[in-house]
Amino acid sequence: MHMSAVDIFLHHKPRKVLRFIKNKRNVSILDVAQNTDTTYAHTFNLIKKLESAGILETSKAGRKTEISITDKGIRVCRLIDEIERTVRSDADFKQDKGIEKLEYYRDRVKNVISRDYKKDCRNMRMILGRYRQIIRKMRPKSKKGKELRGEILREIEDALCRLRK
Repeated sequence: MHMSAVDIFLHHKPRKVLRFIKNKRNVSILDVAQNTDTTYAHTFNLIKKLESAGILETSKAGRKTEISITDKGIRVCRLIDEIERTVRSDADFKQDKGIEKLEYYRDRVKNVISRDYKKDCRNMRMILGRYRQIIRKMRPKSKKGKELRGEILREIEDALCRLRK
């Protein structure tokens, strides 16, 4: 199976190799392999593919092969960085959306808790129990989301304890 340059950059190691070469400029294959946690053979093959795509240039310096990045390679690095920023910002947006949902439930829980519990104790326990089930199933990824989830669950447990008395 033949891999194009586009296929190559969908993987982590080639991006790491390209960034290392961009930051260091003229380096050897061994330097790249050691500093990117990649085998020499893999690095060698990857560099040959990137060279044939016009992204890297190699030159012999005695027995040593030096690698440098081309203008096209620098543009490719910028595009990869832009793609990663876009993907990361989308992931951040999704995390914020989860926090929005938790904040919505926190407001609902506070609304239920603020009612006069002596009148409708059983109904309040049912509602709070349901919110507790929903919030327990939520798995926020951010630290803020996890803290918020814990706070809401504690508020629910405190309210349920007061209702039992």
